[in-house]
Amino acid sequence: MVKSTTFFQPLSIGLIEEMSDFETSSFVQLVFALAIPDLFSYSISFPSVFIHTIKIIEKYSQEISRCISHADFNYSSVVRKTIPDSQLMMRLNRALNDVIFEYGGLKYRLERGEHIRKECLRQDVSDSIRRFLGVDRRTRTFN
Repeated sequence: MVKSTTFFQPLSIGLIEEMSDFETSSFVQLVFALAIPDLFSYSISFPSVFIHTIKIIEKYSQEISRCISHADFNYSSVVRKTIPDSQLMMRLNRALNDVIFEYGGLKYRLERGEHIRKECLRQDVSDSIRRFLGVDRRTRTFN
């Protein structure tokens, strides 16, 4: 499971538990984590889950940035395919919109989505994760 820590809980455990597909749950949690600019903790319990997270970023980077830019999970083929429940989709979109609104609304979501898109276009995804989180590579501390 991916954890993010911020001043408020961006995604409830209840919503996470409603997603039975591991990849979908990981994708959704990653979108929420990347939508937060001042995220200061992103924990992954096992190396295999970290590798899976990297693969999700590599495979779905455009969808991640579109979901953030539009505050809408309908821009994700993974989510659309595995979450047919329109009520769950509506709750996920509302929660994402609430997180984005907390940081500045429309202007913020467009800027953040573009920032994520540009970072994902870079070749080294592991460096992208450090840049998303503001980690200083030399000291492994957060900026």
